[in-house]
Amino acid sequence: MVESLKIMKSRNDAVHKIVVSVMNEAIPQEGQLVNPFKAKRKSNKQISLDDMLTRKAPTELPKNIEEWTSKHFATYFARSYQSATGGNYKITFTSDLPVIKQIGDFFERNGLPRNLWTKKFFDWAIANQDQIVRKFNYLTLNSVFNSVNYFYQDEVLPGVEQGEVIRTSNDTSLLQEIKEAQAAGKATEVFARFGIPVTITYLCKIQNIEEEKILSILENRLESLSTGPTADPTTMERIFNSSIINSPYPADFSCLNWRNKFDKYAKFFHTETWWRNEDYKGQPLEKYYTLLGGN
Repeated sequence: MVESLKIMKSRNDAVHKIVVSVMNEAIPQEGQLVNPFKAKRKSNKQISLDDMLTRKAPTELPKNIEEWTSKHFATYFARSYQSATGGNYKITFTSDLPVIKQIGDFFERNGLPRNLWTKKFFDWAIANQDQIVRKFNYLTLNSVFNSVNYFYQDEVLPGVEQGEVIRTSNDTSLLQEIKEAQAAGKATEVFARFGIPVTITYLCKIQNIEEEKILSILENRLESLSTGPTADPTTMERIFNSSIINSPYPADFSCLNWRNKFDKYAKFFHTETWWRNEDYKGQPLEKYYTLLGGN
């Protein structure tokens, strides 16, 4: 074998280089054997909490929550998860940071300080993790984000009714939001995101479409969502849920009696925890008045 290696070396054979490289490798411990000829895979983006704290995210959270970035919130969620479950939440920055931004955007759109309410939302999610897991089968930032409407209805709107939570105007234009939603998808998505009163008021007051025509179109759409090959109960639920959680509305908004008009479809959701037989009371979002010609 020695003679063979000498011949290979003299020829500067590439195989010799591989063999020498393998022979110089330290013997791995049991359970750590690897194939030396297998190409190394690129490392994925997932890292453990310990790695994240030392390599990626800030190790300390600023005392002033308004200084927190999305990475600070990722750290906070991972720590909260670990403290509550004893497990290790693996952060994937490429997917988790956009979700954290969407959460902040949600609160900002609804006139709430984004960082303060994002932290409150994370605290609520950890405290209500059993509820989230029952509905979505897991606890991640995605399942938490999918629960934001429940938090908003449980923690924000009761405070609005009692005057304890004050939502302020923000720089986000409601008209622009609706137009962007229209451009990004079908009209059904606008109803699903903003609910019936906001969407119909927009179409009547801004687009100058007759209300009866809009109601007829919506009736047909709800019918197709409820039965047949185009049935989509999830989208129909979003339409009615959004109609509730986006209240209270200005008194001059259109179709505030949507429960009666579309009871044929709404009745299927009367037993859901989010259902209410009347709108929330309190001060409507200031931006709603832009649909009525205000500022």
